Amino acid sequence: MEHPDKLYDFLKRYSAEDSSGRNSAYNELKEMRICQSHGTENAKIPEKSFIYKIMKKKYFFGFGAYG
Repeated sequence: MEHPDKLYDFLKRYSAEDSSGRNSAYNELKEMRICQSHGTENAKIPEKSFIYKIMKKKYFFGFGAYG
């Protein structure tokens, strides 16, 4: 999740009920750290497997999975 702090603020503002059954969803959101998504402008993470790189290029793009 890119911005758990914004979700936390939104839920608090509208007094959303914690229906997780654990009664700890607010605390979990507060403790989460920001995770970057695929849309960031940071350096790209290179593929580790040469075979995966070829398969992704040849098949996934053709099926629209990365479209």
